[in-house]
Amino acid sequence: MKRSGAQPLDIAILTAAAVGVPIALLGILYLGRVQLPSEALIVLLGVYVAGLTWMALHLSLFSQEAQRRPAPAPQRMRQAMAALAESLGLELVYGVPPPPSALSIAVVDSVGRCPLGLKVGDTLQVDAEGRLSSALCSSAVAALFPVMASPSGTPGADDRATCRCPLMAGGVTFLVQPAAAPSAA
Repeated sequence: MKRSGAQPLDIAILTAAAVGVPIALLGILYLGRVQLPSEALIVLLGVYVAGLTWMALHLSLFSQEAQRRPAPAPQRMRQAMAALAESLGLELVYGVPPPPSALSIAVVDSVGRCPLGLKVGDTLQVDAEGRLSSALCSSAVAALFPVMASPSGTPGADDRATCRCPLMAGGVTFLVQPAAAPSAA
């Protein structure tokens, strides 16, 4: 039987059993004033230790299996983050008015966590028709629009735009540059 990893419910049940069984047993013994022979207590202790050992191995195997799984591809992760942000009410934009030339947009600073998963080092592309390589929120597009529309192309502070997140405290700062021309081979 193939397992896909420890589910939160599995872990909760195992933890409840590990903690709850001895407490319940002691409660029954105390309230009922039941006197068990020492052999019975040794058997109960053995069963409990075996159960704890099984639980530790069970969780260990699941955590090792989770470590062996490949990390999600960046594009799939970005799509999942976009779907989550959209479900939270964030309006996503997949295209912008065509800029004077193709652009590269790099995330150079981030305060807090972006609901779209944008982080420092991420790069997006805008082609000459205005198609974005990855969705952006409408707030980011509004912040980027003046910089994207200007034909400057010279590096400077005016090539940066900062977007304040409408959902969370924080924001992202972008650096807009002309896209690198594809090398002719």
